[in-house]
Amino acid sequence: MPATAVSAASTVQPDGGGGYRVMIPLANPRTEKDLITLASTIAKQRGGTVDAVHIVTAPDQTSLQYAADHIENLEEDYHALLDEAKRDTETFGVDVETHTILSHRLFEEIFDAARGHRADFVVMNWEDDTHGSPGRVESALDELTDGLPCDFLVMKDRGFEPERILVPTAGGPDSDLGAEVAKLLWSEYGSRVTLLHVADSHDEGEAFLEA
Repeated sequence: MPATAVSAASTVQPDGGGGYRVMIPLANPRTEKDLITLASTIAKQRGGTVDAVHIVTAPDQTSLQYAADHIENLEEDYHALLDEAKRDTETFGVDVETHTILSHRLFEEIFDAARGHRADFVVMNWEDDTHGSPGRVESALDELTDGLPCDFLVMKDRGFEPERILVPTAGGPDSDLGAEVAKLLWSEYGSRVTLLHVADSHDEGEAFLEA
């Protein structure tokens, strides 16, 4: 069997065709709304589609074909999370696709799904207890940064409040991405955006921020 199998309940497949795609891996109903809000805002401003993906993990000793035929035994009412995500996303007036993926892996599957679905952007949640190791998202991203298929935004949920945004910047691709997201949020919510740069002189710092 391949490393992953799409459940029979998911009939819509990503076409990978034109248009901007924002993928959200969903696992925790408690933090789903803020992830949906952020991803939907980005998709709306880019005229794109939200791709909500729920990864259901199967034990290593269970074949994925068997798991697909008995998915309710792995996660009862597994489609409820995606159904709610679809309703929340549609309130933003953006297109949304939902997919359930069966896999023996959880975290690594997110990156494979991003490649397979041809995502332009992934918005994912920071889980302190991922794999039982605090900060595992950060360390796992470090391990995989050489082969990221697209831009990744990792959100540590403290409530989504876009009124005031601070963008610390030292230049480089991550700063460019932070500025890009801040601009999208400003366009949607009228956020007050502040840039912060540490420099040896006031004039040098101001010149950097102006550029």
